[in-house]
Amino acid sequence: EIIGFDARPDYDIAILKIKADRTFPTLPLTPEDDDKVFVGKELLLIGHPYLYKYTASKATISKLKLDDTPRFIQVNSSILHGNSGSPLIEERGFAVGVKYAAMRDSDTQGFATPSWMIREVLDLVLSRTRK
Repeated sequence: EIIGFDARPDYDIAILKIKADRTFPTLPLTPEDDDKVFVGKELLLIGHPYLYKYTASKATISKLKLDDTPRFIQVNSSILHGNSGSPLIEERGFAVGVKYAAMRDSDTQGFATPSWMIREVLDLVLSRTRK
């Protein structure tokens, strides 16, 4: 069930409610004021590219801002078909962002929505549903 979404071009995030007979594991988002997310930081990318289940790759943050606005995280790893929507995880177990796109004509550059943007949308959607 779609609880809410933000379809602005820089966001493109949906909040879903999954009805199931079991609980699913979750990852905490990186703290908002976290100074441990920086260019050069190594991350773990989890995904299911090309229908291969549970793959993990290492990536390094190569850029955090676009025109002085922190709207994306660029990593030196391609976002393969099936990886979009998967988390970027740092060594403390926090989700730094969610993978969403690959750079056209590049096998080594991908992009992710940062955790602060996810938190912003989550807070907005939950505030609307609690009224």
